[in-house]
Order: sequence, then C-alpha cells, then structure tokens
Amino acid sequence: MNAFSSDANAAFRAALAVADDVDPAGRFRAILHLLRCCGAHRLESITQLGVQALLPHLGASSAEDAGREFDPATGIAKDGAEAWKLDDEAVEELRLYLKRRRRRVVMRMELRDDVWIARAICAGGIATRSLRASDRTAARTELEVVKPVLARAARARDSGLLFPMDYRNAHVSAAQVRLWINRAVGRQASAQTRARCAQALATHKTSARRSRVRRGRI
Repeated sequence: MNAFSSDANAAFRAALAVADDVDPAGRFRAILHLLRCCGAHRLESITQLGVQALLPHLGASSAEDAGREFDPATGIAKDGAEAWKLDDEAVEELRLYLKRRRRRVVMRMELRDDVWIARAICAGGIATRSLRASDRTAARTELEVVKPVLARAARARDSGLLFPMDYRNAHVSAAQVRLWINRAVGRQASAQTRARCAQALATHKTSARRSRVRRGRI
C-alpha cells in the first residue's frame, strides 16, 4: 500500500535512512510513514493528530478524538469519511514510536532570580521544580535526586498530541516537517547525510524494480 510513485517512495526511503539524525524524538520518522501511506496532501491533518486517533488501528482500545470516528478494520478515518490505510510497516513503526514517545524525557535547567529551576518535558507535558540552589554544581546534584519525580509528573501531563513540540498544547507544524525534509534530503542536508541518502535511494530503486518485475509490470 503506497500513496506515491516508486521514485517518490524512494525519496521517502532515503529520508527514513537519516530520520533519527534529523529528529531524535522519532516524530519525523513516524510522520514520514504516515505521509508515505496517506499522501502529502494530508500533512496538516497528520501533524494535528491526537494519540487516540491511532489506538484502534494499532490494536489498542477504541476511542473517539474530537468527534471523529476511527475504524480499526480500514485504518484511520477522518470524520467518519475517507479512510487512511496504513501498511504493516507503518503500523509497526507507529507502535514503536508510541513507546518511544512516552519514554523519552528531556531535562533542562534554567536560572531564575538566582535560583536554578529544573524542567522536564515528556510527550508534550511539562513539569518544573526549583532545585533550591544558586550554585550550578549543587543544582545538578539536586537534579539527579528529583529526576524520577519530575519525569513522572511530565508524563502524567501528556498533551495527547501524537506529534507534540517540546512545549505543551502545541503540535509539530507542517513548516517544521518541511524543514526536516529539507535537512534530510534537500539543500540543507550535510555531505554525510547526502551520502547515506544516496545509498538508501539506490537500494530502494533496485528493490522497487524487482518488485515490479515479479508483479509483471515491467
């Protein structure tokens, strides 16, 4: 199942080869799989999806998200209308992403009024706590103690967005996704990234051609 031509799909495969370098949180990789299956014209809708939108399709408990209906038999349906069909590879990647999304916690420290503050971010949820120290070394020591508590608090405030930005109640924008694509396979890609993409592109084109031969299309 694929919404793109073989050449366009090859470009997606090339981007997937470096997706985790571009976005270590795994959002870019998951978005690429949704775009690959559902079409680039759905980019805006994909970035705004809630976690509940995927649960039925991934074999979890069924749910409704903002009045939309989701059919686990056909994929993700928008407003009870046209289905977004995902292939097995996309489903597996999204399952892995959902696990990664809840496990990845970003810890930051910032100085406010001569006192260090800790900030934990997980799945779009944020938790902050004073480290009760003006000395950076002492603050880091305290941070190691409160890390588990902060991580749990941030996770409990999950934004519910499938692809959250680092701050709460904001999803990854379509512009950000385009920027990631440009960094992966566009003009902003590094020489090393371009080399990795070239290898992925060539490999995929070969496999795609063999697949078409087996199906009698060439």
